[in-house]
Amino acid sequence: MSGYIPRGGPFKPLERLKKHEKELLSELRSPLAECTTQKIFRAAEKVRSAHLTILKAKRHYLFPYDERFEARVGKLDLQIAEWTSKTVEEIVKKYKAT
Repeated sequence: MSGYIPRGGPFKPLERLKKHEKELLSELRSPLAECTTQKIFRAAEKVRSAHLTILKAKRHYLFPYDERFEARVGKLDLQIAEWTSKTVEEIVKKYKAT
């Protein structure tokens, strides 16, 4: 018997995404935002990476014998392509608006 119960979903990557989003928002709200463009760039890259990890994990957890499997995979692939092609400026602009 295992000592833990495995969770069926990308829970740890979701926690990491929340952490990276908080880091990015704190960098954006910092009064020295002009001086920390490198930190903002790195934080935005971490957010992008976390989003891609979550989308890939969701793709992994899809049940292949479901009748809507192909549609779901296609939708996730489109989201993966969208997050891959986003520039850092677009990510920063999205999080500045919140």
